[in-house]
Amino acid sequence: MKKSIFRNMHNTIKENVFKDVQETLWVYLRATNTKTTNYDPDYNTGYTKTLQAPIPVKAMVRPLTPESLIMREIGSSETGAIEIVVEEKDEGAFKACDKVEYKSVEYVTRREALGNKFYVVPTIYGFSKIVLFRRGNK
Repeated sequence: MKKSIFRNMHNTIKENVFKDVQETLWVYLRATNTKTTNYDPDYNTGYTKTLQAPIPVKAMVRPLTPESLIMREIGSSETGAIEIVVEEKDEGAFKACDKVEYKSVEYVTRREALGNKFYVVPTIYGFSKIVLFRRGNK
């Protein structure tokens, strides 16, 4: 009985709220790592990354202000972060991707996140909240 109530609530939220405010993020998964002419196995450098075609993922996007983030590193100058809400089925794409773009701006992926620069928080009704930080200081 409880599962059907939650399933109905999830469908209601998805149809009424999520579809009205959703935006598209582009998620790029890695295809191959190719060794180039300057490949050096000692330093693990000299690779060319080839990315697959982007996957469009629908999400609710909210820009975050520096006041709403907890900066734990002294001198952290990362500017620009977004909080996205995606369905749980799309969460794996963000964990495995090599590049995330939203409005032509790149955000740090889980593979490159140092410290606490990538948050995934499961929420109710089958959605997950992910906080992405902008790549570099552009």
